[in-house]
Amino acid sequence: MDINDIEIKIVKCDREKEVFIINLTFFNQLVVRGYRARYKTTKYSPDLPVWLISPPSVVGKGKKFFWIARIIDNDLWLRIQEKMIKEVENYPEDV
Repeated sequence: MDINDIEIKIVKCDREKEVFIINLTFFNQLVVRGYRARYKTTKYSPDLPVWLISPPSVVGKGKKFFWIARIIDNDLWLRIQEKMIKEVENYPEDV
């Protein structure tokens, strides 16, 4: 699988909270809905906000989150995250 086989579509954005909901389409055949991109600070970067990408998940017992979909190839996952961030940063402001 190559990064060019994956299409990224932003389906919802909240400019005030800086949250984007993203769908991924693999090979024009399989759609995985609900990836989330958030621009926020973390405890490791309190002064510098960063983009956090999280896969679709559900809430279980004890308010723990469980991923619904997971990309096993770490190199591919990093390239998908970079592509998502570029797509979000280039998303028009007026939409």
